Amino acid sequence: MAADRFGHRLIVKRLPKFPFLLDDGIHRRMTAKLSLVDALRDAHLIVIATFGLDANGVAKIDAIALMAVTDTWIPIEHSFHAELVAALTRRGASLLKGPRYNLGADRPLAGAVRQDGAAPGALYAVPPKAEDAYRFALDALETDGGMASWVWNAGIEAVPGLQ
Repeated sequence: MAADRFGHRLIVKRLPKFPFLLDDGIHRRMTAKLSLVDALRDAHLIVIATFGLDANGVAKIDAIALMAVTDTWIPIEHSFHAELVAALTRRGASLLKGPRYNLGADRPLAGAVRQDGAAPGALYAVPPKAEDAYRFALDALETDGGMASWVWNAGIEAVPGLQ
């Protein structure tokens, strides 16, 4: 990603000679995911986009979605999910991870769902700046979710043990 005269230029690893142009608005919306991938040494970024070619054959991105993943290609939303997934994979845990899709950012999403115990369990890494609505929704999931829950108040307390 590099600044260009009229916006930004995106170079895709597998298409290095075919740059994609995007405007400042699209680039601004991408910065949170880009900063996450920059901060995590082994993270990767998966990009899906719609684009068109202008009259000069230049590719311009119309819409884009980004997904940060670990070095083992498991989707993550923030550095705390990355830490949680890394701890689980080091232990050889069997886990599932669902992407957010249409769930709002103010709603909790399990960092992983363990599949290797007697019963599946949802593991949540609550960001330190989570708002009250997030915490209320998490309480409701713990009560009515139908599976065991494990909650880590990330950034506030040390990671609890993961058997």
